[in-house]
Amino acid sequence: MPQLLAPWLHTLAFVIAWGYYGILGRITLPALERSLDRPAQVRTLVNIERIAVPIVLLSIALFLITGTYLLF
Repeated sequence: MPQLLAPWLHTLAFVIAWGYYGILGRITLPALERSLDRPAQVRTLVNIERIAVPIVLLSIALFLITGTYLLF
C-alpha cells in the first residue's frame, strides 16, 4: 500500500506547491496590479499569503517526506 500511496502523495504535494506559485505569478499578481492601488495590493497579498503559507509549507514537508521514502 505505501508503494501506491507515496508516489501519489508526492505528486499531489508537488502540484500544490508549484501550482500555488504559478497561479500567484501568472494570474493573481497581474490582476492585483491592474485593479488596486499599491497599499491595497499589499494588504490583499498579505491576506492571501496568510491563508496559503500553511498549506504550501505542509505540501513542501509532504513532498520532502515522500521523496525521502521513495528514495529508499
